[in-house]
Amino acid sequence: MIVIKISLLGVLAVLLAIQFKILRPEYASYIGVACGGLICVFIVEYLFKVFQEFGQLQQYVSANREYLNILLKMIGITYICEFSAGICRDAGFQTIAGQIEVFGKVCILLFGLPIVVSLMQTIGSFV
Repeated sequence: MIVIKISLLGVLAVLLAIQFKILRPEYASYIGVACGGLICVFIVEYLFKVFQEFGQLQQYVSANREYLNILLKMIGITYICEFSAGICRDAGFQTIAGQIEVFGKVCILLFGLPIVVSLMQTIGSFV
């Protein structure tokens, strides 16, 4: 299974980084970023499959297709911000990691506002 392979890759990278952390701490960060980038390649491969499934799902959904696009954007923002914040946190920059997470939350709020407005309009039409 690919999940086991990715998990082992991560564990091996961490073990290797621990060995380097004592003598050359900067190499530990490089190993973490390289491993994260490699795992990102696998993530992109599976994201294409997710997009295909969402494409099929859009054919069956009679609601506005823009909502599914917004959902995909929100998921993408979440993963990108989580990945970036994790790298910053591992490098010892907790403040920057926190700012990336806050920025991601604000972006998700911004993308979610059209859905909230549409929901309020629908509720208003019933009242």
